[in-house]
Amino acid sequence: MKTHMTGLSQQLHMVHSSNKIQETLSTTSRMLQGLNSRMDISSVHRMLVDFEKQNVLITNKQEIVDETLDSAFEVDGEQEATNDAVLGVLEEAGLDISLLSTKNQENCIPLGGVAELEQRFEALKSNRS
Repeated sequence: MKTHMTGLSQQLHMVHSSNKIQETLSTTSRMLQGLNSRMDISSVHRMLVDFEKQNVLITNKQEIVDETLDSAFEVDGEQEATNDAVLGVLEEAGLDISLLSTKNQENCIPLGGVAELEQRFEALKSNRS
């Protein structure tokens, strides 16, 4: 009899919990319907568009600040030293800097063509060995 009473008590507790859940869901549903009816979609859209504009402005301002800081902390002659180092590496590799300019992109292969490039590549490999 005691186990039967315990079983009934558990079932009663489950029914009571289910009832509370149903009441809560019903209240939530009504609140969401009311909120949905009061929400103005066009104002939300305007708010999102304004947010996007402000985000773009902040990004642009951050880029300006970054560029200003970079130029303020750049050591005099640093850019020239970097360019000289890059030119030195390119000359050691036997590359002509004029081929790398954006004006001459259609002339990426030297006049000798692919065969000359392969010969130069083989010469560089044999020099390294």
